[in-house]
Amino acid sequence: VMRPDQPPFDDVRVRQAYKLAVDRAALLQIAAQGQGHITNDQPIAPTSPFWADLPIPQQDIPKAKALLAEAGYPNGLEVTLIVAEIWPGLTTVAVAIQDMVKPAGITITLQPVSVDLFWGQYYQEAALFMGYWSSDPDPDILLSSSYHSQAPFNDSGWQDSELDALIEAGRLERDPAKRKAIYAKAQQLIQEQGCIMIPYHRPLLYGARANVRNLREEFSYSGPREVWMASA
Repeated sequence: VMRPDQPPFDDVRVRQAYKLAVDRAALLQIAAQGQGHITNDQPIAPTSPFWADLPIPQQDIPKAKALLAEAGYPNGLEVTLIVAEIWPGLTTVAVAIQDMVKPAGITITLQPVSVDLFWGQYYQEAALFMGYWSSDPDPDILLSSSYHSQAPFNDSGWQDSELDALIEAGRLERDPAKRKAIYAKAQQLIQEQGCIMIPYHRPLLYGARANVRNLREEFSYSGPREVWMASA
């Protein structure tokens, strides 16, 4: 997650360079043993009917270096990446990213912190920090809760009136084809200008039972050790 209100990520070219310096296929293999989908820095998953089939950014070190030079960093830049094990394996991914972006001239210093310190001090505050994505099959819930300027979980703090308008229009549109077109525009805007790198989507299973009382009918199962259940 990159904060656009803090340098150097206040320049969209730096955000783009950071994303282009990463090898997404290698990250998927490192983080999830290749199980999942390589994706393009926007949150709607390839399994969603509202997924826009945008090009997957390929690692491009020369282009990343050129973008940094255009942004005023011809000799590269140094950044600190805050990482806590709020999700298993995040430190391993952070180390991999550190190595991947080095040839582009991006020097990352990893700053490991405890989970409680992360949530209390660095989450939504540090210029660059590791997070994880909790997916939702409903695109409105997904975008409204994390990408709208007023979203409660807008981790990067990115403010964009065009994106806000697309999110609000998608919520109101009842025609599936028109709604998909609106969300496609939102996904492209997030990919091109957004502040969160989402290089892959991990598999997420959803299940439901009708014979459990005092719970809403859905729960999400995210891994072998965790189940989130929603109270009624």
